[in-house]
Amino acid sequence: MSNNFESQGYCLISSSHLRNQMAGIQSIFEKSYLTKFTANPIFNRQIIKLLTNDVSVKSFFLSDEIINSVKDAGLRYPISSGPLVSHYTGQDLTGGGYGLGFHQDYPSMAGSKNSVIVWSSIYDTNPDTHGISVVPSSHNSGLHPGVQTERGYIVDGVDESSVKFIHLQAGDILIMSAYLLHATYINPAATKPKLSLSARFDDFESPEWQKRGYISAYSTTVDRDAYLK
Repeated sequence: MSNNFESQGYCLISSSHLRNQMAGIQSIFEKSYLTKFTANPIFNRQIIKLLTNDVSVKSFFLSDEIINSVKDAGLRYPISSGPLVSHYTGQDLTGGGYGLGFHQDYPSMAGSKNSVIVWSSIYDTNPDTHGISVVPSSHNSGLHPGVQTERGYIVDGVDESSVKFIHLQAGDILIMSAYLLHATYINPAATKPKLSLSARFDDFESPEWQKRGYISAYSTTVDRDAYLK
């Protein structure tokens, strides 16, 4: 795995245990979350956001298999950085056909240089569905010229011939360097929405990060007026 990760900037991990865990998350989402959807897309997106705090989802991303895989990718002491993130793509009002173009995650993390993203989907991703695309080995060029936006660090001018669509069964994981170029793949013909989840990890044993005072783009904020809404 390590050689493939170092050269390509990503690797794929499959295990029956993780697939079974994700099958449970899928069931929870469909029975406890999806059934609460309304005609209000903002309300629905809030429900999806809450899924990332579900104990089953947190347990999935902190499982021994994933942590050991992150270590195999070069992180000596993985630290969970930032919140878990949901990625909902669909042609419905909730999804809005939205997808993020090619981007790099490091500018949105700013932690250790060897930080990684662990990405998984609660449904299979294949050419007939929405999913994720990557540019293999693009991490080797460091930070590409781009623009930091509220949605992320967007990079233009990506050679489409170098793009690879990632096929995954639900519960398989994609581990990416935070510098790897990747984008949401939107299939206009797909009728079923895609819901993926991701976690980010920094390396507490990174000397470079320590010298920078363990700086991070993430901070804790509290909406003191939320209880009035």
